[in-house]
Parts: sequence; C-alpha cells; structure tokens
Amino acid sequence: MNKKISKLAEDLSRKLDSKNITACAVWSWKVLQHNGGLTRLGRYIEDLRQVEASAKDKVFVRVFSARILNKKERDLISQNLEKKMRRGITADFSVDRKIIGGAVIKTKDEVFDLSWRGKLEQLKINLEGA
Repeated sequence: MNKKISKLAEDLSRKLDSKNITACAVWSWKVLQHNGGLTRLGRYIEDLRQVEASAKDKVFVRVFSARILNKKERDLISQNLEKKMRRGITADFSVDRKIIGGAVIKTKDEVFDLSWRGKLEQLKINLEGA
C-alpha cells in the first residue's frame, strides 16, 4: 500500500463530515493530482474503505465473482466471512468475468481464491509437476 495514499485516506477520514464534504473532496483531488492523479484513485478509495472499516472494528473485503450476485448471495457470503474472520466486515462486491466461476476474496493481507480459474491454474501446476 502506498504510504502517501494511505496517509491521505487516514487524514481524510478524520476530517470528513456532512458539513465539509465538498472541501474534503477538493482537498483530496488536489493531493491525488500531486501524488499521481487518477492512476491512484482506485487505491485511494480502497484505502478509505479500509480506514472506515477499521474505525468500526471491521475488516474491509473485496469480493470478485464471475457474475452479479443477488442480495441473498451477498448476505450469505458476508455472514460466512464474518464467522471465518471472527469480526464484522465491510464488503465491496465486483464482477470479474475472467475468474469463470466462484469467487476471489481479498482483504488487506490475504487473498482467498475460490474461483474456477484459480482451481484450473492449480491443476495445471500440479499436472506440470507430475
């Protein structure tokens, strides 16, 4: 994680409230332009979500699936992740059709590859090593 972007996310999370959202957005934009601009915007948003989750004693997770998940599926995944991590979570669900099926779950420190693509790649590695 880029330290400057992480610091920006932490600073913004302390300053942001409903009264100063425009000023914080302008300030963030100026700092981002100075530190790499739009190429780092996705990372900045992810860092903000992690800081926000940590402030609520939760874990921020990104869940990638091959298709759009309905509410019941998202809720089931969230409940299972909370049990596994023994903490509340804040989840961001995205579609990545390259994973073919299943899901890839990323936290700040871990990646759980439960995708068909990941299983096929592991099978290929196992077959090449045999």
